[in-house]
Amino acid sequence: MSTGSGIHAGHRQRVKERFLAGGLEGFSNHEVLELILFYAIPRRDVNELSHKLVERFGSFKAVFDADYEDLLKVDGIGENAAVLIKLMAESFRKYALADNKGIMLYDNPQKVGEYAVRLYIGVSVEKVYALLFDNKMMLLDTVMLGEGAVNSVHFSVRTIAEKALKKDASSIILIHNHPNGTPYPSDEDLNFSAYLKNLLSNFDIALTDHIIVSGRFYRSVFQGKDGENKFAASTSFSNGVNEIQMGINVSGPKAASDIPYKGNIE
Repeated sequence: MSTGSGIHAGHRQRVKERFLAGGLEGFSNHEVLELILFYAIPRRDVNELSHKLVERFGSFKAVFDADYEDLLKVDGIGENAAVLIKLMAESFRKYALADNKGIMLYDNPQKVGEYAVRLYIGVSVEKVYALLFDNKMMLLDTVMLGEGAVNSVHFSVRTIAEKALKKDASSIILIHNHPNGTPYPSDEDLNFSAYLKNLLSNFDIALTDHIIVSGRFYRSVFQGKDGENKFAASTSFSNGVNEIQMGINVSGPKAASDIPYKGNIE
């Protein structure tokens, strides 16, 4: 059926007009996906496909978090549709990060936590970032250190020190995500944080914090699994080294998440 005639063409036009008149207010999740798919699949009904996507991945959010290759495995989703869905996810992330463009001073954990959550919108694999700060906690740079499989990532600790020294940073906050877990630290997370803290101190660089993000939730590794602060404080947060390859394991306690981000991410 062509896009210019038939019941589907009329349906598409009505959905578009509804969106233009009132935004996405009143749209169900599958209707939002249907509207998006209009622009990648022009000549067929995509209502059933939008339902199939939510059922396949488990939720509206999970559709956008899905890997490109997994999207292609859904019958009816071709390259254009998969690219568009991933483009939307990255657009959400870029849009949310734009809120932080005017914020340079990160003088409390809430500001850092909210920024950390935004970094991982639409991200389905583990990534590690370093936030570099001067001695007043002014953000100098955000550096991605590495990415990997859904349960681990490896990066060079030497790279962290090199990036910090290049920017003349006084302190670092390390951030990584648990894509399919909780923000609670594993034993590996705790051990690695202590190791990195000690190593960076050799360069007069403080590891101010290490934050784990899982969905809309985040938690400081320095608070440990039970809330007890595991490291002595030396900055306005908690505190916070050189071997080449260290892995961060994303597996952790299957417990309730800790601190929800309070922003407008659905």
